[in-house]
Amino acid sequence: MNKQLVFIFTLLSFLILSTPAVKADKVMASMHCIPTSIEPGGAVICDIDFKLLNPNETATLKLKKVYLEDKEIWPRGPSRGTVIVPNSKFHLGPHDIEGSIAITLTFNNEMADCYFGKPVLDDYRDKFGGRTYKITAVVDGISTPVSAQIKIKNTGLWDSFIWVLEYLIVLIYLISIAVSLSTKNFPIGSLLLVVFSGFVGVSIARIASGLQWNLKYGYWSPDIPSIVFLISIVLISALDYKEDKKSWKLILSGLLWLLMVTAAKYGSNGDVLAIVLSLTLWVTVELVGITGKRVKAYKRELSSVVVAPYLIPISYHLMLSVSSFVFWVSSFFIFLVAILFVNVLYHSNYSSKRYIVLMSPALVLLFMTTNSPYFLAYALPLLGITFLYERWDN
Repeated sequence: MNKQLVFIFTLLSFLILSTPAVKADKVMASMHCIPTSIEPGGAVICDIDFKLLNPNETATLKLKKVYLEDKEIWPRGPSRGTVIVPNSKFHLGPHDIEGSIAITLTFNNEMADCYFGKPVLDDYRDKFGGRTYKITAVVDGISTPVSAQIKIKNTGLWDSFIWVLEYLIVLIYLISIAVSLSTKNFPIGSLLLVVFSGFVGVSIARIASGLQWNLKYGYWSPDIPSIVFLISIVLISALDYKEDKKSWKLILSGLLWLLMVTAAKYGSNGDVLAIVLSLTLWVTVELVGITGKRVKAYKRELSSVVVAPYLIPISYHLMLSVSSFVFWVSSFFIFLVAILFVNVLYHSNYSSKRYIVLMSPALVLLFMTTNSPYFLAYALPLLGITFLYERWDN
């Protein structure tokens, strides 16, 4: 028994003596950021200050990583220029006992995409607001990371209000033009709604971004533009249902919105975009249907809806990818070309069932745009258009 105790004691003593002692840091480090409170989209400069504890020693320091909360943002992270580190390595010695590393962080859309994730429309930059964030730097040569806190202010509701107001004014203006033309030349009026359906698409995409935020990223903050646009679209659907009280239209709309929630929760941006364009097509058809019923339009007068499955993705992508001037010029050029096409259809003898043949290739266009299996959802509004044509034909 005593031999066993002696052996255990000897083994423990050997392990203790062979374990190297924890070496104390040669350098004292601290971190501070200026300013400590910024607006979303603003920039902050964080300085890490170092000082040799013993002026006769030397130390080489190198910045290894920077974290925003638990998310690495340097050297891996957002695109170049969002987190800037001019000099990540330097040497301290008897002649330079103090030094610092400067880190510039810009809370722009690239930082938001890195930290929160990329939504189907715009970014979550405004979601930085109203919170305090810890910025942590890991430095080679110092055993403990250094950190500092900054606060990002809330974005004012005024900016969101202006954003919504701009789109609603343009959309209402275009709808009013279409309605006024309906009494004289309905195909031209309905074609206006179709060509500029990108405004409807952007509104629905904003709703989708709000759903992605709430369902996928787990932050339940109200998105005023999403709520306003959703109310507007619900009113359009309610008014369309009031005109003819077809229950299948409510079922179709409900199914599309259910797919939207599913894609926002579990799908990629391509999946969400496929549902956004599917809903845009259906809401645009509802708008055309509302004005068509008011002027007692018939099937042949509604032939502009056939080009909607093609013009909606084009209009939506034009709005997001080109300047305002290029968008309007391109849209009016597309409008002129679409008039020629619609006139050909207007004077043709196509039956309602043959129109689905003209619209079906739009599914391929949507798949090429989104690369998502959700492109099949586009078939729902296409089928709905065919049902409407059959009713108008009878």
